[in-house]
Amino acid sequence: MEVLTDGSGICIKLNKVDDDEVYATHEIIHSHPKFESLSHVVIDLLDVAQMELTANAVREVAKRDAEHVSRNPGLKIAVLARADVIRGMINVYRSTAEVVKEDQMWRVQYFEFKNEAQRWLASTK
Repeated sequence: MEVLTDGSGICIKLNKVDDDEVYATHEIIHSHPKFESLSHVVIDLLDVAQMELTANAVREVAKRDAEHVSRNPGLKIAVLARADVIRGMINVYRSTAEVVKEDQMWRVQYFEFKNEAQRWLASTK
């Protein structure tokens, strides 16, 4: 796992995706010293060689994230990947988050290319 800061956001690059990595990523985001002012998080899964992620872990992270929305309601999360299973897990995340926090949740979007994610992150709310 590699964590980079670009001033207004953070990028977390993973080489494998499993439940432990997802929980660790969650902790890195929420414990960031400037979490309240972050504009975005990029989760880069483009080089993932191993994937053992469960839907239960995704649901748990969505529930935990819902508890933190009020700390930074405008946060955008871009997920970079080229795997349909990740797109499916994002849908699991969204549906769980909507049940837990109906009125507001972070915007999470799937991208296959970095430049698409950069354009979306740069766009206004």
